[in-house]
Amino acid sequence: MSKTRTQKNVLFFFGADIDMMHLDVALKNHGLAVNIARSVDDAVASLDAHPIDLILIQDFSDQYMLTAAEKLQQHLHATRQDVPVAVVSYSAGDAEFVRKAYDMGVSKVFSRHTSLVDIVPRIDAMFED
Repeated sequence: MSKTRTQKNVLFFFGADIDMMHLDVALKNHGLAVNIARSVDDAVASLDAHPIDLILIQDFSDQYMLTAAEKLQQHLHATRQDVPVAVVSYSAGDAEFVRKAYDMGVSKVFSRHTSLVDIVPRIDAMFED
């Protein structure tokens, strides 16, 4: 008997880079609901509006990405929400960046160098028990 799971909601938070690897489309095609945010304020509004299962931040400058992750973690803490935050960055191979990301409360760091074929199942795996 196969296990049916409810659709998961991803808050996909990205900056001005319009070459998003089409990650949002790939996640939708994989069966995930994707909400788009272009700023911290938009992300907070989305978190307050409906349940989110994962926040995925992609390809801001490293500093802005870490600052955004920290601000979102502060909001999650203040509103008592337990939502994992993952980042997709070209700096995923940089130990210093990864350490800083984890210090900001990031749950997972994915490499932007990874193909969509490989990254989407890794993101989906974050929803497994």
